[in-house]
Amino acid sequence: MVLPFMIAAGALLTVQLWPTGKSARGLEFWLYSTIAAPGLWLVAFAFRQWWFFAARNNKADYDRMVALRQQVWWAARSKPVCLQALALIGPFGDTPYKLRALAMGTATPARETTQTIDGKHPGDPKQTVKVVRWQQALMETEATRQKRLARALARQLVQTLQEQGIDTRSAVISQVYWSGDTVAWATFRDGLAAAPLILPETTLPWSGMATLDQAFDQLHAQVPSVRRILCAGVSSPAAVTDSPLPAGEVAFAWLLGSDGGVVRMHRSEAVNADQGEAVADACAQVMAYADLAKPPAQAVVLDEDAVEPLQAAQWAAMNFVQAPFFGDPGALAAPAMLTVAALVARQQQSACGWMAADTSGIPVIGVIVPNESPAQT
Repeated sequence: MVLPFMIAAGALLTVQLWPTGKSARGLEFWLYSTIAAPGLWLVAFAFRQWWFFAARNNKADYDRMVALRQQVWWAARSKPVCLQALALIGPFGDTPYKLRALAMGTATPARETTQTIDGKHPGDPKQTVKVVRWQQALMETEATRQKRLARALARQLVQTLQEQGIDTRSAVISQVYWSGDTVAWATFRDGLAAAPLILPETTLPWSGMATLDQAFDQLHAQVPSVRRILCAGVSSPAAVTDSPLPAGEVAFAWLLGSDGGVVRMHRSEAVNADQGEAVADACAQVMAYADLAKPPAQAVVLDEDAVEPLQAAQWAAMNFVQAPFFGDPGALAAPAMLTVAALVARQQQSACGWMAADTSGIPVIGVIVPNESPAQT
């Protein structure tokens, strides 16, 4: 089909290019007509072959470039940071015994108390609601609770550093991310300075788990001036009438570094259901970050609503539902659950997952792995 067309095209081209007045009946004309047709065909075929091989080579180069970028992304995304020290306070308590019980799943639920608050709308009668608070500051006003929590948090963190043999005089903190009011921060800073622990002059606000990603990036950049990062905060949300959980509170602190520590912290993944994201996919993603061949032995969640979607991903979360011990910790629910997961991983020497709502309300999933532990098989 192609060759007759090319012969006709060659003859037409010869007619168009043939000099005016020159006879078209001679052998020369027919010779040119015969050569032009296969010549055009060969040129077209050669161009087609060149285009085919060029496109194939370009695709191979593109595929190699994409694969290389994916490898670089995975290598960077999977690199953990080390949790060198932690502190945690909540309605469950603040002593080493209470923390150990929390890690073993044998903690006693926090004692509920009642609080009288104004009605939801102006003119509504006052209402009595349940709250769970840290018992050491039970009689404090809401204005002073964060300050009291911050003071105890600093004391617990310093004690932990000393017990782990970390010299507070040389443990220079390169960056601090803080969640809480300025009065609580000043109290926390003064408590650490008495250790003494050297802190930077300024702090950055904790803005959810995206802030932890920033800390990962800073530590992985291997900048000599960034050796340790402190993330800490206190939360004591006010009691409300329409919350499924009683108002609670929490104070947490992490000392992060590129080495050392007893557990490894991996990046978390958000699960935005409005965009079609699934809990099971996020679980698989964070397991890949931690190089886990099977689901973590335990998972920590705030309330029972998170148990079922995690169980669908074969993550066992029923034994570590934390609402009885924290109530509703407000904006610090994710750091609280992550810290409990770190306690569980350290105590049981096995990977522990966690899931909680971030400051935006979107669920976040992560996993904590004991330091120097081999991948689970």
